[in-house]
Amino acid sequence: MVSHTDLFGLRQVTLYLRGQRYEPIGFKTPMLYQSVRHPIYLGFLIAFWATPRMTQGHLLFSIATTAYILVAIQLEEHDLISFFGDAYRQYRQRTPMLLPFMKRPR
Repeated sequence: MVSHTDLFGLRQVTLYLRGQRYEPIGFKTPMLYQSVRHPIYLGFLIAFWATPRMTQGHLLFSIATTAYILVAIQLEEHDLISFFGDAYRQYRQRTPMLLPFMKRPR
C-alpha cells in the first residue's frame, strides 16, 4: 500500500519540521487492499465501464484507459517488488490483482 502523505512528501516535511527522523512505514494491507491489490484502479475501471449508454467515443476511451491501467499495474508492481521484496511477492501470490472474487490458488 502507498501512503499518500509519503507519496506527496507531506509526511517527510512534517517530520522535518518536528525535528524527527524519517522512518519508512513498511508494507501494509488495510481494508480494500486485502481483497484486491489495486482497489483504486478497480474503481476507475468500474467508473469507465459503468455507463447507461455506451457510445463509440466512450467505448474507445474505456478500452484505451483499461489498456493504460493494465500496463501501469505491471510497471507499478515491478517497483513494489523492488521496494518491498518478498513481502510484496507473498501478497501478490495470495491477493488477486483486480477481481476480488478470483481467489488465487495457494
